[in-house]
Amino acid sequence: MSEIDAQPLCLTDEEIISLTGRRRRLPQREALQQMGVEFIVRPDGSLAVDRLAYQVRVGLRPLAAMRQARLPQVRVEGLNPGRNRAP
Repeated sequence: MSEIDAQPLCLTDEEIISLTGRRRRLPQREALQQMGVEFIVRPDGSLAVDRLAYQVRVGLRPLAAMRQARLPQVRVEGLNPGRNRAP
């Protein structure tokens, strides 16, 4: 497992607080926008900041690191794609 894979996908709430210096979500959003850090708002209103994208944005990792990060591979061995088709 690579170093990238060993870290959580998103920054933790504590990391976002440390990064923005804010505890409330609206000020966190404003701070992230001012810094140019991309984020999404989850259905519960919390913020999700992609760890690798943040590290590339602030210069902690080269852009090539994002290209090298791999998505999990789905095993499809033994699946019969025609089996569940309607007659």
